[in-house]
Amino acid sequence: MNRLLKALLFLAPVAAASLLAWHYLGITADVEPCEHVFSHSFTVTKNDDVDKLAAYCEVTGDLILSGGSEISSLDLPKLKKVGKNLRVVDHAALTSISLSRLTSIGGYIWIRGNRALKSIEVPELASVGGDVKV
Repeated sequence: MNRLLKALLFLAPVAAASLLAWHYLGITADVEPCEHVFSHSFTVTKNDDVDKLAAYCEVTGDLILSGGSEISSLDLPKLKKVGKNLRVVDHAALTSISLSRLTSIGGYIWIRGNRALKSIEVPELASVGGDVKV
């Protein structure tokens, strides 16, 4: 048997044991790479902006939703990370925010003045670098 095959045969049980341990400890690998990164701040004021943002998995700057009246739902299923702050302010028609894959926000979260807002879903959020004001 050649050396490479012997090495692979030796490592296979080690890799399987590691994956099993990760499973029991609740550790997951991010198997879907982030290919669409918006490398600045992004301001959302209308539904077209939400549609554009839906393709991104990361915004390196601030994510700001401010002063819009037509947005009723913010659903960003691919967004995993906001590098700086998340601000959702004064959206009269906004009823729901769903950021189902968002895991970290580098700065603060500020959600204010959205009178119709009934639900905020961020089930994967594990890290916020600043204050949370809702």
